[in-house]
Amino acid sequence: VFNMRESLQEETAKIDYWLQSIRTRSEDLPVILVGTHADEVSKAYLEEIQEYITQKYIKTFNNVKHFIGVSCKTRQNINILQETIIKI
Repeated sequence: VFNMRESLQEETAKIDYWLQSIRTRSEDLPVILVGTHADEVSKAYLEEIQEYITQKYIKTFNNVKHFIGVSCKTRQNINILQETIIKI
């Protein structure tokens, strides 16, 4: 889980740390990257983050299965996150 309002560079450093930590315990454990505050970023920025996450993580970490931008405030994409968790 990372805050999409924060610097992408800072947040990806945190994501890198956690993915390496997860990888040392289990390479088969499925991971969903969740960006928060989707209601507070532009659609263009959300698409930019999606592309970045796809290139940096989904294509290089076999266990990263999805990226979903959500908003707890507006409940944007919460249902998609729930459905994705159930499927995995």
